[in-house]
Amino acid sequence: MKKGISANSIAVGPFGKSARVLEDFASDLYISYLFDDSLKRQKELEEQYESALLENDKELAQLRKSELDLMDGVYRLSFSMFRGVEIES
Repeated sequence: MKKGISANSIAVGPFGKSARVLEDFASDLYISYLFDDSLKRQKELEEQYESALLENDKELAQLRKSELDLMDGVYRLSFSMFRGVEIES
């Protein structure tokens, strides 16, 4: 029989709270990365949209506007999911 530390013993043992805090931190860090990446993409789309308007490229402008509207909807949905959720500090 092999003895050692199992994942379950870490989750409930003396390091349980630390493991949960570390997992929450990693999750929050990843969400921050995704949010930052999506904001960069939104900025690129806005610049492309403005450029298309200046060049009078209606088809590209409409495409970029649709993508921006989609991103806006995703942001609204994401933020509405966190509304009322208590954030620990």
